[in-house]
Amino acid sequence: VDIYYLTDLSYSMKDDLATVSKQANDIAEAMSKLTEKFRLGFGAFVDKPVPPFVDSRPSLLRNPCEHLGKTGEEICDPPFLYKHVLNLTDNIAEFKERTANTKASGNLDTPEGGLDALMQVALCSSEIGWNSKARKIVLFTTDGPFHTAGDGRLAGLIKPAPQSCQLTNR
Repeated sequence: VDIYYLTDLSYSMKDDLATVSKQANDIAEAMSKLTEKFRLGFGAFVDKPVPPFVDSRPSLLRNPCEHLGKTGEEICDPPFLYKHVLNLTDNIAEFKERTANTKASGNLDTPEGGLDALMQVALCSSEIGWNSKARKIVLFTTDGPFHTAGDGRLAGLIKPAPQSCQLTNR
């Protein structure tokens, strides 16, 4: 069994990240009781990293949460659409570490880029390391809706997304 955890890392999920990480750990422990042949991978998404979906001020492109938090200086990852974090692996300790040490990012609107991320999970099978003989499961976690066809026009994105694996932030 190959299980790929695809998690929304927008700021609204910040308070849920510990729960997501714990659930991922619980799944790993449950799977280890069912079979010795399972692997876990991890990816994340936020939103298209262009205005009006994210704030384009240079400081907020580096840290979209700099004005948030109790001190007003919350540290977040720069905005991104999809990030492949960890190839499918049987190293559960590494999986636990990667899920536990994720940081939120930020965007401006409620819909997220989850469908774009799911498309990349499907298109980047060799990069993710899907086993052709394994049952493939994607666990998708988010607290928001997803963008739909046509939303990209607000950002001048009028061409369909490339139908190929896009793991670089272009």
